[in-house]
Amino acid sequence: MATIMAEAEKEGSNLDDMDVRTESTSLIFAGSGTTANTLTYLVWCVLSRPSLQKALEEEVSRVSPDASDAELEQLPLLNATIQETLRLYCAVPGSLPRVAPHGGAQLGGFFIPEGTTCSTQAYTLHRDPAAYENPLE
Repeated sequence: MATIMAEAEKEGSNLDDMDVRTESTSLIFAGSGTTANTLTYLVWCVLSRPSLQKALEEEVSRVSPDASDAELEQLPLLNATIQETLRLYCAVPGSLPRVAPHGGAQLGGFFIPEGTTCSTQAYTLHRDPAAYENPLE
């Protein structure tokens, strides 16, 4: 958003106030729904596991009220819970198409020709027993 604002403020910019408002609205809508869904799953996961809830409460209770982001990143259980929620209930479970680069690409022992659109979805990959020992836990 800062980049858009800076561009709009440049002399001779093609971006006007309506462009900035439109982009702002898009970012807010795109971010709020995915964040709300992820937080809903996180709360559900924690509350459905009383021992996890108790352990998280104990870990977080030792943090000072004015803890920095860096300090919060050092809380192993909190961060593991966040990462597992994102793995199991990612905000964009559908496929995210990508186009193979100039010259093609080698992926998993297969050659993907240049310009080929391919995709996979996080939902399936994040539940693959070949990648995760207990993919549904």
